[in-house]
Amino acid sequence: MRKQEQFLLVVQTLLLVSASDISRRFRGKHLEHTAEGASLILSEAIFASERIPGDLSAAEAAMQFCDYMFSDLRAARAKALGREPTVPHWFARRH
Repeated sequence: MRKQEQFLLVVQTLLLVSASDISRRFRGKHLEHTAEGASLILSEAIFASERIPGDLSAAEAAMQFCDYMFSDLRAARAKALGREPTVPHWFARRH
């Protein structure tokens, strides 16, 4: 399995775990935009998977990606850092 495929496998797995956790915590409540949010994350994951630096493993890249893209992980990271995290340079979109 290539690095890009490994990265996507890790991101997809974490997305499923995160969705399962969210549905368990908010059982019985309507959650809007879940599919829309997952679609955005997966689209960005494909973009990022094509840009993984050579010095990062697929797992390290996936964790950097998920730490930034998943709101619950980003909030935990912000709390640990004492500030909002910035997008890792290797998958930042340049306009």
